[in-house]
Amino acid sequence: IHDILDKVKEKMPNLQVLVTVTNSSDIEQAILTNEVDLGIVEGIIKSDELLTTPICEDELVLVCGKEHPLAKAGKVTASMLQGQNYVSRESGSAERNQLEKKLEEQGIQFVRSFCSTNTEAIKNAVRRGRGIAVLSRRMVEKELATGDIVVLSLDGVRATRNINLVIHKN
Repeated sequence: IHDILDKVKEKMPNLQVLVTVTNSSDIEQAILTNEVDLGIVEGIIKSDELLTTPICEDELVLVCGKEHPLAKAGKVTASMLQGQNYVSRESGSAERNQLEKKLEEQGIQFVRSFCSTNTEAIKNAVRRGRGIAVLSRRMVEKELATGDIVVLSLDGVRATRNINLVIHKN
């Protein structure tokens, strides 16, 4: 997001920008009530008063810390994931809903050990061995590059999502 903000500032130096990071339903409501002019969301927008335009695609990945017992497994199976401690997003999160559903379809049940709305808190919990998590690949690029976090690959389970620009149709 900072790259986008830098480009906007370069092209429109006098533009006043306020960034608020919150969940998709809060952003949807803020646009509907004219509190903000536009939003960038990964969640589903329900209102037909809003227009959405896909701007990029993202992949959700199952991750663990480098010291986690599954970190060196390469590919994992449903039975290997069964009963693992799980560091999760809040209930309304698109990440939580989308990939968790696919994992549940595989019969995988986790033990929720940590829940947060904050991505950095989730990454820190995973790095510290508190469990596995579902995160945006974009959000863990740095940790994947350093090896602090490892992607767990499960055959037949992959989730991508569109990141959308949202504006009011009027």
